[in-house]
Amino acid sequence: MNYRDFPFYQKSTLELIFNNTVEIYQKFFGWLFFYSFLFLLLMNAIASHVFADKFQDLQQLAENPQQIAIFLKAFSLYFFYAWLGYSLYYLFIHYFIIAKYLAPEKSQGTIFAETITKYYLKYLVVIFLVFTMIMLGTMFGMLALIIGSFIAAVFLGVSLFPVTPILIVEDTGIWETIKRSFVLVLKDFWQILGFLIIFFLIYMLFSLILGAISMAPYAGGFF
Repeated sequence: MNYRDFPFYQKSTLELIFNNTVEIYQKFFGWLFFYSFLFLLLMNAIASHVFADKFQDLQQLAENPQQIAIFLKAFSLYFFYAWLGYSLYYLFIHYFIIAKYLAPEKSQGTIFAETITKYYLKYLVVIFLVFTMIMLGTMFGMLALIIGSFIAAVFLGVSLFPVTPILIVEDTGIWETIKRSFVLVLKDFWQILGFLIIFFLIYMLFSLILGAISMAPYAGGFF
């Protein structure tokens, strides 16, 4: 696949990025919706298994505080599974969009297999390091009070935002991926930050609208 043919590989304006995003989602919306729905079902099944019968014992905590350890163990186990699951889902969706756009003949089974065999383990390490760097940066930022913590979290979050496509497109190593992310973002940091804020606001707006629509049948009961 020639990744230079992918729309987001080229230097773009905000309007061009938005148009390309809409085009890609229109092209793959059905499959993206299907995989998102399937993934949510899987995560709900895992949550049901991990937390099975544990919430029925909440009333016993006052009499038996040792039960707290059981809940903490269950939550830790679920967060571990969620980290594995969300990482795989996020990576697969990225690779699916890129691969299907550039090589439509490639089967989805092949894409999923390549996601696991070529990128997944390396991606888990990258995500762990990224999360650790952001958490440490936020903690050190606390030395400059809340403002410093916020600035550190925003700076590291934006600088490390594109690690997923970099890992896929450039097939870099773990530290090379993180370093490359910093190099690319710091060239146009403020422009990228502005793009992310705009897309986040658009996402929040559509989420509120779709959420309101989905809750419309219950409006009568609310009032």
